[in-house]
Amino acid sequence: MEEIEITKNGIHYSATYELIDDHLVVRLPDNSIRQTELRGLSPEHAALAHLRAFANHCSTKQGTHMNDNKHSISLSELGEKIGIPAGSPVSMGEIAEKIGYTKRPIQLSELAEAVEVFVAASKKKDK
Repeated sequence: MEEIEITKNGIHYSATYELIDDHLVVRLPDNSIRQTELRGLSPEHAALAHLRAFANHCSTKQGTHMNDNKHSISLSELGEKIGIPAGSPVSMGEIAEKIGYTKRPIQLSELAEAVEVFVAASKKKDK
């Protein structure tokens, strides 16, 4: 499995992809799957097209994503919760590293839950 990354409007997006015969399977940040028959196309370029479409869709929703409970998740907001300054470009990888989240590939909804656990544990430790 390979990983691809792009940044759009200061938000970092990453996805994984794999090639099965001539079929590309891309897992997007929201855990959805996109498939393409390559017919000679570059797997990385085709995967990037899917990731760009995902990022474009998200940017029309002002950089937010939906988790399984239909609550919006913003990478910027997650970053702020763990001390990354507002307005700074932030990636899922950076957030994961800061809170010690090691599961890969990183799924945004799972990362959001891990941030909440991290913040709650930090508050308990501060008391």
